Amino acid sequence: MIRSLIISEAFKLLNETTTGTWDNAELYLFARAKERELVKILKGKYSTGYLDNFPLTSELSVSYITDGEAYALPDGYIRTSGVFTNGKKWATEINFKDLDIYGDGGFNDFKPDQDTPIFWFEEQGIGVCPKKVASPLFEYTLVFLKEPDAWDVSPSTAPLLHLDAHQLLVWGIVSAANKDRSELASAKVYEEKFYSGAKALGLNRKFRDYFGKDQK
Repeated sequence: MIRSLIISEAFKLLNETTTGTWDNAELYLFARAKERELVKILKGKYSTGYLDNFPLTSELSVSYITDGEAYALPDGYIRTSGVFTNGKKWATEINFKDLDIYGDGGFNDFKPDQDTPIFWFEEQGIGVCPKKVASPLFEYTLVFLKEPDAWDVSPSTAPLLHLDAHQLLVWGIVSAANKDRSELASAKVYEEKFYSGAKALGLNRKFRDYFGKDQK
């Protein structure tokens, strides 16, 4: 569905066929927020249109491994799809709490190298190991899901989200609009439709226990 049709469907469920309690600008904001949430929590196959590449170049001073380094995340970042090197090696994601296994040269059975790099998330950005090298060139590229476009810019085009998830946007908008006007009973009905619909499509592995909280 194009954005204007999604908004129209939301107005119908709000029992408004013309602007009244809510206006288009408000629903556009709710729509973008719910689109962003779906990009964040759904399986990647529903969000391929948001994929973008970002070379890791803005080095930060924070890192928790001697041979590692940290980089700032790009503007508009929602979540990571993967990290690969210029040698086309995909890095393995490591939980931050497990970094002590790799730190300070105390590597156990596995020491990250250019063929087996790792990445993780730390407070200020994304960490990688081993470090980049200028010569011979060794560097990283982040594959990430980016922010949706603002809805008021091109209402006659469809959101990049997979068509199967467009009805969820309608329910999400209605839930957010009702909650904004303290119509909490109606908000709850459509919130449950939104999250049960998302779970039915399939959540990405990090959000299989997601219940609408803003998790990182």
